This record gives sequence, structure tokens and C-alpha cells, in this order.
Amino acid sequence: MSRLHLWDNAEHRSGTACPNGEIANVRWWVDGVEQHGDPTNLVPRNGQVIVLSFDSNPGPPGDPPQLGALQLPALSAAT
Repeated sequence: MSRLHLWDNAEHRSGTACPNGEIANVRWWVDGVEQHGDPTNLVPRNGQVIVLSFDSNPGPPGDPPQLGALQLPALSAAT
């Protein structure tokens, strides 16, 4: 994954500058493990934490700040 389209309707590409001027990259993690390749191939499972980022920090992002407020969906068996 090398680009994101976000709510600001702009395309953010790896190797371009953040608003603060630092060079940023598009990255993604599943349950704290950095992933590579096309995220559309991911089959999400219940309870996974998936983080997309566009920033200049080379380290992992940690959990999203909203994690505590999120509720897991109630799943029911298909009938």
C-alpha cells in the first residue's frame, strides 16, 4: 500500500510531505503487526485492531485513541 484517499479528499502518497513538512509514508498494521502488500486482501476477523497511517514516525502507531470507546459488534449465526 503506497497511497490513501482520506476525508480531506486529497491523495496521500508514501514519500510526500506531512503538513509539518516531514516526509511521510503510508503504512498499516493488524493487531500491532506491520503489514505489507494490498490491504484489500485482508479478511478481517472479529476483534482485530486495524490501523492505517500516513506519518513520518518510523515506529508502530500503537492502539488508536478511540479503541476504548469502540464496541465489538454482536455477531449472530446465519440462518
